Amino acid sequence: LYLQGLEYFRRPGYLRQDLEIAQQRYEQALVLDPAFALAHAALSKAHALMFILMYDSRPSREEAIRSEAETALRLAPTLPQAHFAMGGYSTAVLHDPRGALREYRRAAELMPGSAEVWGAIGFLYRNLGEWAEWRAAYERAMSLDPRDVNLIFDLGGNSLWVQHRYEEALAANNRALALDTGVAFPKVAKGMFYFLWQGQL
Repeated sequence: LYLQGLEYFRRPGYLRQDLEIAQQRYEQALVLDPAFALAHAALSKAHALMFILMYDSRPSREEAIRSEAETALRLAPTLPQAHFAMGGYSTAVLHDPRGALREYRRAAELMPGSAEVWGAIGFLYRNLGEWAEWRAAYERAMSLDPRDVNLIFDLGGNSLWVQHRYEEALAANNRALALDTGVAFPKVAKGMFYFLWQGQL
């Protein structure tokens, strides 16, 4: 059940139904094993993404992000995914990017081969406007998982767009679509790029 949840969570496009199914699978796993720290950490991440994407911004969702992350960390203090989940809580609820960065860095120390962790670090640096650090984290994430569609079009293409590097942003989104033609966000972004870059309606 936990592995099924991971599969749905990692699907391209940040679709609500995928995140909802991931959440359900993690919850089912925890019914079978309430002390399963990995599932608590993953459930916190699912709640956080639902909250960040505004699929569900109720206070109960905020509380779930916190409680699941804290439970994971209490059950397994050195689990990198638990630190990752705490970083998600700092990002989504506390709006504390520096605190989140500390947790993500701890996760990276414990799990240096995770593209997801380096991607999260890259997102934080993008939000902070620290572009050299964003580039290093993005390149590290891409070297670890060059087929992650979300990282390519979102952390890559959208970050390049914010920097007005439209040609590179377009190339990143085209690369994402070559890997998965069914993802909507890169197509929408391409329309924005052409409008902002060349004024093409």
